[in-house]
Amino acid sequence: MLIISLTADVPLELFSARSSDSYQKAMSMRISILVLVSTLAMFLPMQTEAVPALPEKSISVDNTWLLSYQGKPTGAVRWDARFPALLKSGLPHYDVKWWDNKPLPDAAFDLLSGPTDMVTIESNRYVTLSAAANGVAFYKGLLWVDTGASSPEMIFAYLFQDQFNLDHASIALFTGSNRLAEKLPPQLLATLIRWQSHHGITKITSLTMDNAEGKITHLPLAILGSN
Repeated sequence: MLIISLTADVPLELFSARSSDSYQKAMSMRISILVLVSTLAMFLPMQTEAVPALPEKSISVDNTWLLSYQGKPTGAVRWDARFPALLKSGLPHYDVKWWDNKPLPDAAFDLLSGPTDMVTIESNRYVTLSAAANGVAFYKGLLWVDTGASSPEMIFAYLFQDQFNLDHASIALFTGSNRLAEKLPPQLLATLIRWQSHHGITKITSLTMDNAEGKITHLPLAILGSN
């Protein structure tokens, strides 16, 4: 478009065409202008259609740093600056009524804030953190993390111990992974059984699973050896 407009503004009438010699000179000058304009156009920025930006790929949160806490108290992990981000990356953000309507990651953080158990690691992959709520020993929390998964995969377990029958308790499980919600890993089930046994709990009265959307499913007690 630029070449056409510039050359169209150079009519032959500007040059004397009364003789053959004059006509040749006019044509020669016009050709020179065309060449000059074409050359300049090569250095002008090209007009292109805007290309829509591609959506950013989801970035996996690295959770392998948890492996360095083998044999250390859960409290040490809780004070790691990376821990809150880990909880928010793998747990749903809906509020939970049983903990002052706080978002689940915040509730999990609180439930891992009191007297703590040691961090355990299985197969150099599955990490378990557990503790009781600060000042409320009947409320306990456990976080199970699969550090070998490509995206953050974890399950948080909230255990409420019966104050009048300390060997009785209910457990509510939460996860941001619907895949885990549909089929609990055997490594997790073994961990939960050891956990309840460690605290002297012999009977689970209720076992539920909340998936990423907050849908609650009642699970059979038999999977934890209770009935």
